[in-house]
Amino acid sequence: MAADMKYAGFWRRLGAGLIDFCVFLPFIVLHAWAFSVSLTIGVLVSIVSSFLYPGYSIYFHGRFGQTIGKMAMKIRVISQNGAPLAWSQACYRSSVELLLSLAQTATLMVAASRIPGAGYDGSNWTDRAQRLEELTPYTWELMVLTNVWVWSELVIMLTNKQRRALHDFIGGSIVVPRSHNQPVELRPLL
Repeated sequence: MAADMKYAGFWRRLGAGLIDFCVFLPFIVLHAWAFSVSLTIGVLVSIVSSFLYPGYSIYFHGRFGQTIGKMAMKIRVISQNGAPLAWSQACYRSSVELLLSLAQTATLMVAASRIPGAGYDGSNWTDRAQRLEELTPYTWELMVLTNVWVWSELVIMLTNKQRRALHDFIGGSIVVPRSHNQPVELRPLL
């Protein structure tokens, strides 16, 4: 990689992340609403949701080299050697998020299996949420692990010249500005 390579900075990456969060806000609301309807529907939505963001990230990075947020912020993800990001790299970049998401869903399924249907349906939304939280195993440990991951990502990104986060090191990728005249690259699905 050339020594004069420019890397996307913290603020552009944060902006991209906030835009991607806004893209997923309706799904977050749907997830919360699903548990107010039924425990079964809530668990089913949770299972789908556990794959949703990692799948979005893998698809958009593998296909376009950027998510919707990165498109809006005019940054893209490429391989360290400057080549377009490979599908395998997109998968590696999202692997920890996917594992954490699956672990959280698995523990939620354990909690749901411990609640009798009548005990859930006969309570209000606040009591349901509290009961689920009480019965979910490893809640604290997963919260700590998720926070360690997120804060490690931030510290690593802010302390290296290429502004690579841990997921960039795992995926062998870098995030760079996309010039105004450079089109979004459409790559084949596989």
